[in-house]
Amino acid sequence: DDKQVENDTQTQKLSLDQIIAYIEMCSQYAKLTNYFADRGISPDLIKKYKLGYDVENNAIVLPIVQEGQIVSYVRRNLDENKTRYEFPKGHKGIPFNLDILRDGLQPNVFVTEGIFDALTIETAIGQPAIALNGCQNQKEFLQVLNQIKPKGKKFYILFDNDEAGSKAAQQLFDKMKNQYEVAICKWEGA
Repeated sequence: DDKQVENDTQTQKLSLDQIIAYIEMCSQYAKLTNYFADRGISPDLIKKYKLGYDVENNAIVLPIVQEGQIVSYVRRNLDENKTRYEFPKGHKGIPFNLDILRDGLQPNVFVTEGIFDALTIETAIGQPAIALNGCQNQKEFLQVLNQIKPKGKKFYILFDNDEAGSKAAQQLFDKMKNQYEVAICKWEGA
């Protein structure tokens, strides 16, 4: 019975090889959608982050890299009748762009809710940003942050301007303020 359960788990969860193959395939089709251009995402950023398009599912594919290796992805479904954001089968959401914490050349670290928010910041000011992939992933972010303990960085929390975003930004601020230089920011005109 244990072997059967193990086999079931393995068939349900996508392997890293499957994830990488899927991302590689979708990145080849990025030019087939106007979604990136409509969001102001440059071809350079599409290439840098291997952003892609899943033609079969009409979805944008946003890879997640940690320590230089692809570990997962977020799929942004464009069809209204599907869940907006999905993670690979058997995987939970994890933050995007955490490697910034290890980059000594990045003194300012913006922390956003979603990947497109992070890409918007990089498009606007040329500074990569971290996306939690949902406010509920604060714990994962804080674990990595406290493992790395980067020195000399200033953190700017830039969550959605709605009530949930404001509340989550305050929670993260409260968890960081004693150890790090941190501020809460607001999106203008949002």
